[in-house]
Amino acid sequence: MARAAIYGVLGHYEAAVDEIIASCNGDLRGAIKALMLVNERLELELQQLHAVDASGSSHLQNAEGPATRLATQPRVAAWTNAVRCIS
Repeated sequence: MARAAIYGVLGHYEAAVDEIIASCNGDLRGAIKALMLVNERLELELQQLHAVDASGSSHLQNAEGPATRLATQPRVAAWTNAVRCIS
C-alpha cells in the first residue's frame, strides 16, 4: 500500500476517534465504554448472521427475516446510539 494511502486511512480513523470522543464531551472512559458496547452488539449480530447462514435459510433475501434487518442496519447508527455517552 502506498504511503499516501496509509496516511489517508489513518487520517480517517483519527477523525472517527475525534468524533466519538467529542460525542462523549471529551470523556475518554465513556468513549471506550460506548465502543465496547457497540463491539458486543456487532459480535451478536455477526453470530446471528452466521446462524442463519449455517441453517441454509434464505432469510437474507426475505425482507421480513431478522438477518435482513441486521445486514442492512447502518453501522453508524449503532455506535451513535451507544455514544450518547455512557456515564
